Amino acid sequence: MEIVQIEKILYKPQFVPDTGSYIDASPFKHRSRNNPLYECRCQAGSFFNTNSQFKQHCQKKTHKIFLDDYLYYYKDADISKQEIKEYRIENEKLQRKLDKCMGLIRLREQEIAFLNGIQDANVKESDDEFEDASDGIYS
Repeated sequence: MEIVQIEKILYKPQFVPDTGSYIDASPFKHRSRNNPLYECRCQAGSFFNTNSQFKQHCQKKTHKIFLDDYLYYYKDADISKQEIKEYRIENEKLQRKLDKCMGLIRLREQEIAFLNGIQDANVKESDDEFEDASDGIYS
């Protein structure tokens, strides 16, 4: 029995700044094997995992329409997903930093409470040990 790859990678065309349009660039090397499975949003159920499948897919009319309209329909969504991913990563880093600082604050509060307890014990001991010398003489 062969292991089936469930995770799919979403295909995104490359932007050409000179022309201001998007072009297809193969995500695979020529004659490569065991490639990841890519999914294209031009049509439901369009998958490819070899260079030849990718080239055949790019010849379809629906894919050409998708490529022409990519700027209007999908670019913003892709950018938004990437930004959300980056914000989640940043949020997790900041959350871990906050947890570390809160741990340090709790540790310092415990140290302060311990030192206050020692100081209170010293004050009670000093009150018990010393008596005013003048109390016994003039009574």
